[in-house]
Amino acid sequence: GEGLSSDLLLFSIGCNCIEVWKMETNSETRSLFSHWKKLEIESSVTMGCTLSSDLLCLGICKGQYLFAAGVDGRVHGWDVYQSFEKVGVMAAHDGRVNAIVVCELLNMLVTTGNDGKVLCLEMIKSQSSRSMQNQGGWRTYCGLDLGEVFGSRVKVTSLGMIHERPSEALVSIGTTNGLVLIARICHTNNNSNDIKDKYNISLLGDCFLNVGADCTVYAFQSLHEGIPCL
Repeated sequence: GEGLSSDLLLFSIGCNCIEVWKMETNSETRSLFSHWKKLEIESSVTMGCTLSSDLLCLGICKGQYLFAAGVDGRVHGWDVYQSFEKVGVMAAHDGRVNAIVVCELLNMLVTTGNDGKVLCLEMIKSQSSRSMQNQGGWRTYCGLDLGEVFGSRVKVTSLGMIHERPSEALVSIGTTNGLVLIARICHTNNNSNDIKDKYNISLLGDCFLNVGADCTVYAFQSLHEGIPCL
């Protein structure tokens, strides 16, 4: 599985579940992780999820919200501070969701998958996680369809955060045909009542890097502290 630490917790993903591990200190002052909880992913025929619900990616927002997504196209969310109460689920992609990036300053999730789409989902703010769950959890604000951009089917396999400000974010996008792309997400300053007019996502140029048509870009790791950004 894949793990992300939040305070003294470790989360790992696998077949239809998230395992939660808690750090403990023994008599020899060694810090060890012991199993604490299991969060199981239920199937949902109404959301078109009749196959496996295996998870492929994780994200954490502000140390409080845990997000996960996987092979059935859904994105799930839990409130860590509220005993891991489920705060939302959304059928976001057609097929596998391969990566999640959390934009904390924009209060947004960026997701991508085998359908070639990069989606920006904003978590709905509410007084309680229960009311957020009743509203469905997230709204889709904007997105990119790389299949339409390039005129052919493109699977997007990875995302990475390059830089984030309160009004915009830059993310890197990796594909199965060796392309590394850079996208900018920003406020539009549009006064329209349509929620999809609030944000915009666009590619910066046609291609930032091409590592080879037979290559797949599986992951990014950004080091941007103290380094000028694009």
